[in-house]
Amino acid sequence: MGERDFIALIDGVRQLVKAPIVLVWDRLDTHVSHAIREQIAERAWLVVFLLPAYSPDLNPVEMSCSQRRSCGIPSA
Repeated sequence: MGERDFIALIDGVRQLVKAPIVLVWDRLDTHVSHAIREQIAERAWLVVFLLPAYSPDLNPVEMSCSQRRSCGIPSA
């Protein structure tokens, strides 16, 4: 997914929920790009919190991958 895809998704969700949106994102390059930061700044109803650079305890995806590895389940 690129920047345009993320913004389109967020705008689509906004149309559905008609309420402010709070996102908690990791530091994927797409999430912290200049283009995304500009788009976020244009949307007063959008608040974005970035996780610290390395925070596996706060990232549910990382936690599930860690559990899968500890159980010996191969990754897809």
